[in-house]
Amino acid sequence: MPLLSKKISPAAMSLVACWLLLQIFLIYHYSIVTNLEAAVYIDIAKYFLANGHYPSGNFIFYSTQIMLDAFCMKTGIGFWPVMLLQIILNGFSIILFYRLINKFSGSKTIAFVYTLAFLAMFYYQLYNVSLYTESIYFSLGIIFTYFLFTCNQISFKNILIIIAGLLLLIVTRPTGIFYFPAAFVFLVIKFYRKKTMIILCCSLLIGFTAFYFLLNFALGSGGALDFLLPNLNETIICGIPTLNPPHQIALNGNHNSVAGLWYFITNYPRIFFPLAGRRLLTFAGIYRNYYSALHNIFACTYFFTAYFLILLSLKKLLSTFFAETMFILTIILLYCAAVAVSCDEWHNRFILGLLPFLLLMSAAFFKKK
Repeated sequence: MPLLSKKISPAAMSLVACWLLLQIFLIYHYSIVTNLEAAVYIDIAKYFLANGHYPSGNFIFYSTQIMLDAFCMKTGIGFWPVMLLQIILNGFSIILFYRLINKFSGSKTIAFVYTLAFLAMFYYQLYNVSLYTESIYFSLGIIFTYFLFTCNQISFKNILIIIAGLLLLIVTRPTGIFYFPAAFVFLVIKFYRKKTMIILCCSLLIGFTAFYFLLNFALGSGGALDFLLPNLNETIICGIPTLNPPHQIALNGNHNSVAGLWYFITNYPRIFFPLAGRRLLTFAGIYRNYYSALHNIFACTYFFTAYFLILLSLKKLLSTFFAETMFILTIILLYCAAVAVSCDEWHNRFILGLLPFLLLMSAAFFKKK
């Protein structure tokens, strides 16, 4: 299926116009955002150019953005090419998002409305002009998902593309690791439906072991990837501890590991589980008391409408898009688990990574039987 038809409809032209106007507005109003978290990646890029390595291993999981920044600084061309790449990837991902919505809803009209609504989530699009990791990560997630969902056979070429996509996701943001088990579940269900349970059960131990070591490496890589500290100081929103001084708990061995985290959960459930519940409510509930009423009304209405349509569509999703739904649910569950054991982000950035998937699932509500 071609990505662009030879004849562009008026509806498609209006979407392109809306997208272009939005990008122009973002560039005019914000230019290139290089402060706050973007400054961290720029500083790490400078460190890499000076020393040939990262100050700590956790920055491996942000390498895409750091290497792009480093290239721009090394060549002296400025950061405009990075922003341009982010905008191009975003535009490409919007095209693929439209096609995915069309597949899930069976309607070009619904695909048009959903794509327009996707563009209306200003806070998602804002990352296109920010030198954060989110813009590229969000776009790569949609591009990878589109390729996976339209993959019709297990071939050597397709497997190489899938592996390359997964590796690129994981070196763009640490949460890229969530696509590994999700992609595996999807491929098994889609191509080995009759043997799904046997393959999944046989692969569970190997997959769990691989995921364990990969997660353990991420936790032990240093920097900000510390899942235990937010539990000791009862952090709900990242960077804002609610308990000072923190719990004084003696842990054996390396506390910043899967084993250390498991020890805390199993030995201090009265601390962990209420805390995890509050984090998940904050994560899915969207509301932030430091934002304006208008912001909260818009964001909450947007997401809760998607939640409601997903609940109404579950039967249809499981019967018509079972493999795709299992892929999405795996990613959602892993995101929820990560938030439950750590914290939620100040600006709802974590759930924005799930936004395309939530919209995809909700679009199935409009699919005719």
